[in-house]
Amino acid sequence: MTMQEMTFFESEEYDKMFAEHHLNRLQNLNVENKKTKQEKTMNKIYCYPKCTTCQRAIKWLNSKAVEYQLIDIKENNPDKETLRSLWQKSGLELKKFFNTSGLLYKQMQLSQKLVAMTDEQKLDLLSSDGMLVKRPVLITQETVLVGFKESEWNNAIGENSNIK
Repeated sequence: MTMQEMTFFESEEYDKMFAEHHLNRLQNLNVENKKTKQEKTMNKIYCYPKCTTCQRAIKWLNSKAVEYQLIDIKENNPDKETLRSLWQKSGLELKKFFNTSGLLYKQMQLSQKLVAMTDEQKLDLLSSDGMLVKRPVLITQETVLVGFKESEWNNAIGENSNIK
């Protein structure tokens, strides 16, 4: 290292540059942490864009000024562990997560087969194709709602002030 380089590292200019660099890093980390927290607390709704029930639910959420992250259930089907978590959080029977009016459900004759299936098999099946999952699925910090029943959603929105 030359004498000139050594002098630069001992200068106020270097100290200022060093401090600015670390301040910028800390600010960037803060922004990233806020984004991560926001993503974790953001309401999510699994929908199929062509589904009229999903369209009504989204229109309803918008009319109530509820913030949400929209997830296309056909393109981004929840995996088995996500479905397990949603099921447990919902307090519903697992069979309520099946789209019983869907074409795929009927083609696979699941109304007769589900009775003999274990919960693990049902979760495997649900995670295999988003079109098997009843929709919309609204996920808040406190609850999971499956299907759109305005009265249920009104109760959930009214009880959960953080999703208003």
